[in-house]
Amino acid sequence: MDLVCIQEIKPEDVQLSDIRNTWGNQSIDFIALKAQGSASGIIVMCDKNSFSLLSSYCKEFSVTCLLQMVGGDFTRGCTGV
Repeated sequence: MDLVCIQEIKPEDVQLSDIRNTWGNQSIDFIALKAQGSASGIIVMCDKNSFSLLSSYCKEFSVTCLLQMVGGDFTRGCTGV
């Protein structure tokens, strides 16, 4: 199972139930950049049993997240454009 997923999305409004159905796991944290006009949005999802979302930053065309492994000191940064 993936611990972190970056995916393109089209809906302007992202619902937690839709994210859980896509991920296939109830233990999820996510940050989403909504779709605007013809531009698709971006979603970054992570398994809360494996990673904690420490911080996130959304710009016009990107999402950046800082994730820390649960029970460890490993930190991962990821950006979706």
